[in-house]
This record gives sequence, C-alpha cells and structure tokens, in this order.
Amino acid sequence: CEIERLSLGAGPTETAAREERHAALGRIAGSVGARTIALGHHADDQAETVLMRLLRGSGPAGLAAMRPRAGILRPLLPFRREELAQYLQERGIEAWDDPANADPRHLRSWLRHDVIPGLAGRLPDVVTRLVGSAAQASRNVAAWDALLEVLPNLELRVDRDGVSVAAHALAGYDSALAEALVAALGRRAGCVVGPARAARLVAVAASGRSGAMVPLGVGWAGEMSFGRLGIRRAPAIPAEAAHIEPDMADLK
Repeated sequence: CEIERLSLGAGPTETAAREERHAALGRIAGSVGARTIALGHHADDQAETVLMRLLRGSGPAGLAAMRPRAGILRPLLPFRREELAQYLQERGIEAWDDPANADPRHLRSWLRHDVIPGLAGRLPDVVTRLVGSAAQASRNVAAWDALLEVLPNLELRVDRDGVSVAAHALAGYDSALAEALVAALGRRAGCVVGPARAARLVAVAASGRSGAMVPLGVGWAGEMSFGRLGIRRAPAIPAEAAHIEPDMADLK
C-alpha cells in the first residue's frame, strides 16, 4: 500500500483536486513500476458526470464522459453503486465513504443527493439513460476521430509536437464537417478545441495565410504552415500577438 498526502491549499476546485490526484497516481505508478492505473468509478459516477457536463454546455466529446480505457482503466463502470456496496457487505469488507461526497457545496454531491434522486422519482431508470447517452456520445466521438484517417486528401500527420492536416482539403469541406474534424484533430493531439476555436481554425485554414495562429490555451496553438493546419504544443501566445484572438466560449 502506497500512501501520499497532497497539500492543495484552501478551497481547491474539483478539477484541480482531480488533476493533482491523477498526477500523484502517475508518480506512484512510476515509483513502483506499475504498468496500469485502475480507478473505482462506477455507473452512478458516470451518470453524474454526464449530467454535470450537460449543465456546463459540453458537446459530444464531453458527454462521452469517462471511458473504460483511456490511459487509466475504469473496470467498474458497468456496475451500479448499490451492486458494489452489496458485494462488499456480503464479504464483510468495510468501505470508506469520503465525507466530501455528502457536501452539497460540490456540484457532484448536489447532483448525487438531490437532483438525481429527484429525477429518479419520475424516471426510475434515469441513471441507465444517462449512461446510455454517454455510450452513444462516445461512439459518435470515436467515429469522428476515425474520419481523420480515412477522408481523402486530409493527409493526417502525427509527430512529437502535435498533429496536422492539409489545409486546402479541410477548407473544402462543409463548415460543420470541417469544424468537427478540427475538434477531432485536437483530441488526437490531446488538446480540447471548443466550437468557437474550431470555427476560427477552419477560417485560418481557408485563408491559407502561413504563420497565422490561434491560441488554444496554455501550451497549445493552432498554426498554418506550408499549407498545413497544425495543432501543436507551444508557449502560451498573448492574445494581442495572435492573428486571431481567443474566444472565451471555448474555455468552458
């Protein structure tokens, strides 16, 4: 058993706490030579995640929620919380309940204890429905990601710093198709590209202006270079120095 205590300061966000936990797990895995990390998320967690992201205005990639295999394994996603609790009880295994899970100040806790039970009063299978929506969204995202490999003339290239496609081919597609492909290109690189920035990247591709840049958050940028639109790791680009300014709508 390896234990690490994290000092997150006062009032860390749920996102910051999750990132710190995952970083700690990565450090521990490296120190003990573990090849995989498995987390205990279950179907109820998945339903809560879908609802949280829906309320935040996420698109299909966000609604796909947690994947069973994405660097980290989540082998318990098919099971409900009550099934897992019964399994432990039958074997006399004591479970520890994080007190933060009952704190309504956290969005997830509020959804878990107030919102989803209220919905279940009218829709008893609401968790199953939400989990099903995540599965559909995941298949949708996987299909878009696969298109990067098969659409004619896109000429997808992956290198150490990011990914790129032929700009003229991308610009030749319908805007909705092109923007969805740019979002998929971002996922391939490991960068979240929201709808506003996807539209701006498509505009850059259509312009053909070599050197045009779109900042995509800390450490990422979209750039036209030698007829190719790329999404690459880069130092943060000041908005005033960029050819196209960032759109705050993509920071959700």
